[in-house]
Amino acid sequence: MVEDPSLTAKYPDGIPTIIEVTMRSGARQSVRVDYPRGHRGNPMTDEEVEEKFRLQTQGLLDGDQQAKILELAWELDKLSDVRRLLEATVIR
Repeated sequence: MVEDPSLTAKYPDGIPTIIEVTMRSGARQSVRVDYPRGHRGNPMTDEEVEEKFRLQTQGLLDGDQQAKILELAWELDKLSDVRRLLEATVIR
């Protein structure tokens, strides 16, 4: 891994990254991403956010608890008290 100061200078507006792979044959492939998935310049869909949450909490929370947290989180702006959301996050 090598830092490229010209890419670092673009942070935090973007998080530019270049990945270059050299094959055994000597052929090289390169890809540049300026805004990784989830960055405001490349936002995730609601479905992707939910999938990521479920994957990140797999083995910690059961499906019902994951669903309850997601339900409350998506309605956060309508909750009169966030205590319900906080209580839902307690690992049982």
